[in-house]
Amino acid sequence: MFKRVPGLLTMVALASTVAAPIAFQSRESGEWKRIRTANLVVVGNAGESELRRSAHNLEEFRRTLQRVFPAIKQTSPVPTVVVLLKNEAAFARFRPRDERGKPRSTLSGYFTAGPDVGYMVLYPGGNNRSETYDLLFHEYTHFVLRQNLRQVPSWLNEGIAEFYSTFESDYRDGKALLGRVVEHRLRTLRERPLLPLARMLTEEGSYNLIRDPGTVSMFYAQSWALVHYLELGENGKRQGQLTAYLRALERGRSQEDAFADAFATTFEGLQRELRAYVNRPTFSAVLIDRGTSELAAPAVELMSEADAHYVQGDLLVRVGAAKEADDELGMALREDAGHANARIARARAWLQLDRVDEAIALLREVPAASPSHYAAQLQLAGALRAAKRHDDALVASRAALKLDPRSASAWYGISLSSMALGRSQDAEQSLANTVALDPDPEWYRAHAYAAFRHGVHSLVVKDAAAYLKESGTESETAAYVAFLAAMSHRKLAQAAQAQQLLSQVKGAIMAGSWAEKVMSFLEGRLNESQFMPLAKTNGEQTEAHTYIGVLAAFAGNRAAAIEHLRWVKERGSRNFMEYPVAVAELERLENAAPAAKMP
Repeated sequence: MFKRVPGLLTMVALASTVAAPIAFQSRESGEWKRIRTANLVVVGNAGESELRRSAHNLEEFRRTLQRVFPAIKQTSPVPTVVVLLKNEAAFARFRPRDERGKPRSTLSGYFTAGPDVGYMVLYPGGNNRSETYDLLFHEYTHFVLRQNLRQVPSWLNEGIAEFYSTFESDYRDGKALLGRVVEHRLRTLRERPLLPLARMLTEEGSYNLIRDPGTVSMFYAQSWALVHYLELGENGKRQGQLTAYLRALERGRSQEDAFADAFATTFEGLQRELRAYVNRPTFSAVLIDRGTSELAAPAVELMSEADAHYVQGDLLVRVGAAKEADDELGMALREDAGHANARIARARAWLQLDRVDEAIALLREVPAASPSHYAAQLQLAGALRAAKRHDDALVASRAALKLDPRSASAWYGISLSSMALGRSQDAEQSLANTVALDPDPEWYRAHAYAAFRHGVHSLVVKDAAAYLKESGTESETAAYVAFLAAMSHRKLAQAAQAQQLLSQVKGAIMAGSWAEKVMSFLEGRLNESQFMPLAKTNGEQTEAHTYIGVLAAFAGNRAAAIEHLRWVKERGSRNFMEYPVAVAELERLENAAPAAKMP
């Protein structure tokens, strides 16, 4: 799965990284600053007043949410860091990369979470400073939704975030305002026809609408307007229906049935109501009592150069810019050679760059100097798994678990290593411990892909079934999990189960979409020569070559399988889940002796 660094190069790298760190104080950054509040850390190269206002307003927003929803959860097992960049040019460097490795130009802010820290990243909105806070509240709402709901359809996730982004902490007489009109969203809605709700409310439809520059602004505008209407329109006659809709989805109802149950109308009927609503002259909003206690003014401190380079490098790793991250983290370690977090982040970058042995050597230094560093042990376990040193990875995962007994990530690492070592029962139990600590269906999905890479197809079908049961079958993600499990069923000579599983997710797939073409191939309605030319983008070609190659391998057609899977390894998109699946299957084929020919 990962290329090894040649021996001489490895020895040189090890010699350079194991040198004893020189202890000294890093210089103060000339640009990057930090604010610590009771609940948040805000960092960035934006102006001091901008950082201070952002920290204050976010704490006010947080406090107001708690007053309105006393049972809401606003804490996370890992720290949340808000990164406020000074302008769009500064933000552009940290945009998440797409499947081609290019920055996603449509984003103006995002949240990215890992087992050790979560980042909320954004920049001020041009000359209109209120846009900064709109975006801040928007991203924080996404964070809160993730902490409290297991699944939220994309339109509703964005619509709720836009609705709450309009929060004004000191609107009038000690009251906060929520629900004001988002003027540019309203203009978009009045100038263009509405998107069909039947398309917008499916996960694949949402995914394609968000990715398309021609429809993304309309998708956000319509999502906001729909939530605003359902919450505040018509004197509140539809209040409570969004909650009923989410509960229906949680019970496994289809998008169409959940919609009908909750809203008691059709897609077309609600669309007519929404069109009338956005054309009305006035809209309602809500005043909320803020309480009487005042928040203390947050203090601003200059970050060290090492910390500033670390934050930038760590962000670059997480968005998929490993080479840039390596350069930034190298500067952090030149400022402070003993910076543990910079070493961990640089090791992550090296893993992305296939410098696995060097990453392991770098990570081993951190526990040696700081035995109680949980993140170092967790990342070391991941690096050892990448090197296929699973016994050592188990030791590191258990060390991380000892440091944090409630770490779902550590249990998950134990499950992966147990699976690789052929201990399926241990793998299943460790996954059960993972989900008990963090009941997120995504663990099942990731575990199914890992099991496929290891060739443990009995676990693939179990994990996929658990994922579909917990998350439902009405999303494109569910369809792709079903695609994976259907191939495992075929490997297990369970053709009927494969077909039954594919039938379960047909409702999530839009007519004419790429996913429908994949479905047609897996069901046998398209053959290889018909399917392959339909793949136009590199991502689609990565998927097509993987599915064709894997099924060829299962059918015993070794030469054809290797041809397709090697294409993925050499030319495919590494950001796609199919990439490591193809590489793992290719390694199995190349490491196995070809079957002897009969005389």
